[in-house]
Amino acid sequence: MLQNIKISKKVASLTLLSLVALLVISALELFALREALLEDRKDKVKATTTMLVTAAQSYQDLVDSGELSQEEAVTEFYRVAAASKFDDGTGYFFAYDSKGVNMMHAANPALVGKDLS
Repeated sequence: MLQNIKISKKVASLTLLSLVALLVISALELFALREALLEDRKDKVKATTTMLVTAAQSYQDLVDSGELSQEEAVTEFYRVAAASKFDDGTGYFFAYDSKGVNMMHAANPALVGKDLS
């Protein structure tokens, strides 16, 4: 059967098959790269968040020992949290109270005190 097909069609078929295989491999590699980048970003957020949780606990310990008032500790924590960035400075943290009022916003301090619920 293959003997009856012209050589140019055989070469074209092999070229097309190679191109399709290359596209499939490229798509799989792009998917793997996307997953790796997402995992890296998650790790950065988790590390920064863990650092902030540790800082919050440290401030709570200072409140419990009487070295700082609750208000001073919260103010200092918000200062530290606002300075904490991830993703090369493009990622930032923010905080809201239970009523939806912005308490801290690292990227846009003008939002602090506004009801954003």
